Amino acid sequence: MKNNAYKGFKVNAALHGCNLQDAIAQETGMSRRKVKALLDSRSVRVNSNRVWMARHKLQRNDTVEWPAQSEPGSSITPVVLYKDSEYIIVNKPAGLLSNDGTDSVEQILRRNTGNNTLQAVHRLDRDTSGCLLFANDENAFNTAVAAFKRHSVIKIYRAIVKGPWNDAPQKITENLYGKSAVTALRVLKTGPRATYVELSLATGRKHQVRKHLAAWRHPVVGDAEYGMLKSAGTREAAVPRQMLHAYRLRIELQPGREISAQAPLPADFKECLITFRLS
Repeated sequence: MKNNAYKGFKVNAALHGCNLQDAIAQETGMSRRKVKALLDSRSVRVNSNRVWMARHKLQRNDTVEWPAQSEPGSSITPVVLYKDSEYIIVNKPAGLLSNDGTDSVEQILRRNTGNNTLQAVHRLDRDTSGCLLFANDENAFNTAVAAFKRHSVIKIYRAIVKGPWNDAPQKITENLYGKSAVTALRVLKTGPRATYVELSLATGRKHQVRKHLAAWRHPVVGDAEYGMLKSAGTREAAVPRQMLHAYRLRIELQPGREISAQAPLPADFKECLITFRLS
């Protein structure tokens, strides 16, 4: 495996012809249910190609790997970026749900703090990393939700997108779900295979960044849902997850009261920048 951020194994003679789900369960000791959840997250790669079919037949010397942070039940503790008596902002690892489910960031924080009223104010996709805001009680939650409704929130993302993009627009205004959606865009560095961009959201539609970028035919590298098809063996096919990171969050809760945080780029994102010569 490349580094400690990945787990996996090489298929030996005993596993030749075994299906992918059974092989992972046998090698790791995970239950078949947890292995299926791992496959459903589309984090598993065989010979650097994303594979999620449980019955995929393995061949001797195949390499099977997945990001360690995507493994169900992993004991990842999100790094706290900001904390006061009412709010917590954490750096969400990719591979974890924001809320819902026993292995979500919300449930991990509830267990770690002993506060069962803590709840996520907004969500990030499972494979998106970065700034995620939680409220410690109902009053704090309602105050933060009201700020989101007033658009008193600045959300800045960093992304690696497919292809060179020398003519990128400064603003994308494609409507989503019949409503206006606005994403400001700034190119940080472009190369022959990919482009590193910073994005600021003026609206908060579901999957806004990913859909806007895909609409301009520059989908986020590693995006299994909105990305264009990738041929086997390409650098894009080896990317472990969508390269989208919630880099900065600033929210004006009330006049004169503002909280903010910035999340450093995760290791897999930095590695991808190096791979595409964008660092």
